[in-house]
Amino acid sequence: MIQAAFWIGMAGIAYGILCIWKANKTWSWKSCNGLVIASSITEDYVDHDETEHIIYEYEVDGKKYTNNIIQIGVPLRFTFQESSQSTAKNRIQRYPLMKAVKVYYNPQKPKEACLQQGIECGTILFLAIFLVIFCIGLFPVL
Repeated sequence: MIQAAFWIGMAGIAYGILCIWKANKTWSWKSCNGLVIASSITEDYVDHDETEHIIYEYEVDGKKYTNNIIQIGVPLRFTFQESSQSTAKNRIQRYPLMKAVKVYYNPQKPKEACLQQGIECGTILFLAIFLVIFCIGLFPVL
């Protein structure tokens, strides 16, 4: 059990660091104009969790791309009904259908893009949780 916590913690930390590294790179990405082509909310009828679905298109060097990434990182969804509803509704209001948006894209791989630069705040919480799990495995309680 303790050994499993160590390895699970290590895997989570590695993934969290990778997300932070990738998200930090968005600050040097180029930008172009884009358009929101889909913007909706779906509700999970079991736990009443709401999730936004936002798709945007953009063009780089004459080639069109579509993407659904708002911000790079781990978007932790809160299980509280009000939180998931307000988060989804806020994003839908910010990115309504047919809205012109600024798209940030990786110049080496234009298929990689996002609408907000920087780290998704859930990534830090994700990393902290797996750091605790790692420490439980590293320093078992006697």
